[in-house]
This record gives sequence, C-alpha cells and structure tokens, in this order.
Amino acid sequence: MQAVVLAGGLGTRLRPLTNRTPKPLLPLMGVPFAYRLIRQLAESGVTSATLLVGADPAPWREAGQIGAALGVRVETQPEQAPLGTAGGCRLLFLRRPPAGPVIVCNADVLSDFDCRNLVKAHRGAGVAATVAVARAADPSSFGVLVLGENGLGRRYVEKPPAGTEAADTVNIGMYVLDPGVFAGLDGDGPLSFEHDVLPALIARRSLLGVVTACYWQDLGTLTGYLGAHRAVLDGRCRWPVPAEVEVTAGVRAVHATARVAGAQIGPMAVIGARSVVEPGARVVNSVLHEDVAVGPDALIVDSVLGEGTRIAPGTQVTGRLVAAQR
Repeated sequence: MQAVVLAGGLGTRLRPLTNRTPKPLLPLMGVPFAYRLIRQLAESGVTSATLLVGADPAPWREAGQIGAALGVRVETQPEQAPLGTAGGCRLLFLRRPPAGPVIVCNADVLSDFDCRNLVKAHRGAGVAATVAVARAADPSSFGVLVLGENGLGRRYVEKPPAGTEAADTVNIGMYVLDPGVFAGLDGDGPLSFEHDVLPALIARRSLLGVVTACYWQDLGTLTGYLGAHRAVLDGRCRWPVPAEVEVTAGVRAVHATARVAGAQIGPMAVIGARSVVEPGARVVNSVLHEDVAVGPDALIVDSVLGEGTRIAPGTQVTGRLVAAQR
C-alpha cells in the first residue's frame, strides 16, 4: 500500500517554534510527530510513503532511516513553490501514476483512526475518493462534508460561519484516493482539496464519507498542540509514549534524563529530554521540548517552550510559544 503525507505547510500559527523546524517535526510526547505517523502508516500495511515537504528537505534527512527501520520506503518530495493542499499530490500522481488506491493524510493532525478501515470502505464503493469524517460540536473551524444517501458527499463547506451549517461531520484530513481522482483538474500549479478537489468529486458523485468516532486533533495551534498532549496523557487518544518517558497519574510526563526535583510539575505537563526545572518553579498545562532550562520560582502556564529555551528565575510565561534565541 502506498501513502502520501502532506507536510509542506508553513506552520505560521505555531511560530516562532516553526521558524526553523517544520510543524510536522515538532515533538509529540518527545517524538517528532511525522516520524510516529510513519510508524502508524506502517502498522496499517503501508510499504511506501512520499512526504510532500517544503522547499528545504534538509530537516527531513532522517525520514528515510525511520521508514527503513519499519519496512517502509520513505522519500521526500520538496515543493519549490507552495502548491496548496492538493497540488503536490496531483503532481506526484501525474509524474508517477499509482497502480491502485493511495492513502493521503495531513502531517499535522493527531488521530488514532486505523486507516485500514478507510481503505476497506473505499474498496468496492465505486468512488474516486473516500474521506474520514468525525462529528464536531462546533464545525465552524473545519471543513464540513454534508453526507447524503449511502454516505456519498452531497456538499462541502470550508469553515462555515458559526450557526450557519446544521451538519456536524467534518474532514479530519485522511483520504483514500484512486489514481484517476484528479480527472478534469488538469495542470501542475496550486490546487486545494478543500476548495477544488472535494467539490469536483461531489459534482461527479464520486466522494464517500466514512464517519468515525476516533480521537483527532489539529496540531497547528497552541491550543491544539497542548490539547493533543493532554489527550495522550489522559488516555483519550491511543498514542504510544516512549519507554524513557515516565507518565504519572495521567497528568504529567517527564523524560528520564530531565531534572525536576523540587518543582511543581502539572497538572498536564510534558518535560523533554535533558530539560531542567529548578526548585520552586511551576509548569502547568505546558510542554517543554529538549534541553529547556526553567529557573527557580519561574511560572510556566499554557505554553510551549522550544528546544534550548532558557527562562530566567522568577519569570512568568503564560499562553505563549517560546523559541530559543539564536
């Protein structure tokens, strides 16, 4: 089974953390998210994966080794100019037409959905694409796929104003696409799944929606990134935690090489490798990446501290994304 991972976004809502690190390579529970996603795809039977990344492929140099260890041939395909959510995938299908259905997923959405279920639903459905959808209490921040008879897509609305759309089935960024999915959408420039591809498939009556009750979370904002860690800690999302990370009572996770004696850690705190939280400091609803140093009596709340960040004694950091000064 072949997969395509959409990993070329700029990650603007997580800056400055993403100024040097692509959003999908930010750690989730201490492991770069995209690399754990490769493992998830391998467990679903994927043997070949193409990562559609930004113009600079250098940060992804370990991807091939990660994949090889899992039995997945991984390659990166950089986009020299932004091609939208679907342009790079269309170009890949054009240059190397796939022999059968392809799993396509966003590299910035945490989900414990087993994509084998999506593949199973797609096979024999007679459609060009199948998309996983979940129910959302407030669909206004997402793409809403209105389903008709037998789960066929009837209408797609991207981020409808609050209260204007009765349907609550939203796109979670996981697809199964047939080789001919881009028929009638010729070209090699920018293309959007949300604004171009999905509406075209609906017009052809060739889009199937599969409703899932899985956990899912967009990682692209401070709130979403923290919420994803919280869901893993409290067990709402089935996502493996590395053996060297000790989870305590579902409210905190501390790497074995971190030092936190005398500090208040949690509720909901993740402390990365070799990080130090000095006595008297408090870390609440926050994530510290690797090699972070928090001084005595500092307070970190609702924040993410990037690799190598230094927080002076007594400093208060609330609701912020902080990157080390370089």
